[in-house]
Amino acid sequence: MHIDKIPVRYAKALLLAAKEGGRLDIVHNEMVSLAELLGNNPELVYLLKDPALKGESKKKILNDLMGKNITVETDNLLNLVIIKRRESHLPQIISVFKYLYKKDKGIREVTLKTPFKPDKEMFAFFSEMIGKKLKSEIEITNVVDDSLIGGFTLKVDDLLYDASIKTQLGKLKEKLIQRI
Repeated sequence: MHIDKIPVRYAKALLLAAKEGGRLDIVHNEMVSLAELLGNNPELVYLLKDPALKGESKKKILNDLMGKNITVETDNLLNLVIIKRRESHLPQIISVFKYLYKKDKGIREVTLKTPFKPDKEMFAFFSEMIGKKLKSEIEITNVVDDSLIGGFTLKVDDLLYDASIKTQLGKLKEKLIQRI
């Protein structure tokens, strides 16, 4: 995945400012909210990218949607992005910021693929087991994959642990073919 330098610079600056201000978690929550707002409203993204709309109008729209009680760091980011006409980079800035936040906090992303949606108890068991094994805080996402038949796959960073019946059957098939 290619990421432009502009979003990385803005995200790093926001992370540093939020840490220095002691409001890193609050700014992260604001960025998550802003990401949801932009993700759920493609018209808003289009509006922010519109060069005909003045910066003051864009700022007023964002203030109305985000509320008046945002941190000075988030407010400064939004002002700077609008003044420098970098609105089109805002979704990527937020994405990079969230990645840097997780890296800074030692949170690892884990993807659990199962053939069915696990109940709350099973999901909690997986979360606890994986967190203990990794000795790290984790953010786990479950993906339902009907092709697995049974078992599960677990992706942590670039490592894939495959305990699916589909893979075991494939290996068994290969062994049987080799013996013939």
